[in-house]
Amino acid sequence: MAKVTVEGTGNWEELTDFKFKIDRKNITLTRSFKIPNIDDGEIDTTNAAIFDFLGDCFPNNQITPGRFINTSFRAYVDTVDIVPFQGEESRSICGSDGEGDVAAYEAYKATVSYARLDYGDGGNGGESEDEPDDPETGNAEIAKITRTFGTDTLLKPDWAMKWETGDPNDPVPDGFLATQVVPFIEYRIEYPRIRKSMVPEAKIAELAGHVNKNKFSDTNKLFPGADAESVLFVGADTTNTAHATGELRQTLGLTFRRRLLKNEAGEGIGWNHIYRPNPGSGKTWDRLLTEVPDGDTSYPLANSFYPLFNIKF
Repeated sequence: MAKVTVEGTGNWEELTDFKFKIDRKNITLTRSFKIPNIDDGEIDTTNAAIFDFLGDCFPNNQITPGRFINTSFRAYVDTVDIVPFQGEESRSICGSDGEGDVAAYEAYKATVSYARLDYGDGGNGGESEDEPDDPETGNAEIAKITRTFGTDTLLKPDWAMKWETGDPNDPVPDGFLATQVVPFIEYRIEYPRIRKSMVPEAKIAELAGHVNKNKFSDTNKLFPGADAESVLFVGADTTNTAHATGELRQTLGLTFRRRLLKNEAGEGIGWNHIYRPNPGSGKTWDRLLTEVPDGDTSYPLANSFYPLFNIKF
């Protein structure tokens, strides 16, 4: 039993007429499969097995057709030809009532050809006329990043403040609260077309409310130079859309908020820091730890965001 594509969920009986063709501009592979069409010992008049097979060839929730099972060779399903299987299992029936409807057979033969895309002008992923266009990096939109620049506020208690003029010992009224404006960047990363099986739901639930454990490098494409604990994973949202064509599409959105704040020494202030003036040390920010049975820890917890970006299309 064999899979027809990398993304395929079913194992199909592969026949022995594999073909491989290569020429100056393209490479084509052809494989054949047997599709049984029996349900509870009877011919399935709905031909559901055919649609299961086609679903493996052309997955609904991804941009590209199904990919050839050897991932080191970049070829995708090009055509699928399905005919009644010729042999002992060639019995047929015309619909459930014996007349009209679409004929159903006990088994079918499916011939699948895989090919690289046509050579183009480089406008759809190929870098030149000597390279084929690539559906994974072509005109189809696979990700969108929106940055929102804004400000947040932090409350300062009365004991953390004093008046600029007048008697320096003149106390700030008890219970008086003032705000400090803190700039931030909110990132929304949207994958407009993704397979549901590739949504890292468990990791999203695990990492929501966490901050980055380590400082991002200056060359990081998303959070360049972001200090440790300065990027908060706010959460995620998904949307499922059914189209009239039968296509099912799912979008995934990830939201992060990066705090842009430094202390007097130029050190990054993250989401675990609380305003705490200490006249003796000159330190105005500190972590507030939460006691737990196995020792002190800070909150929000720090972690790696890598699993959130390990998305396959």
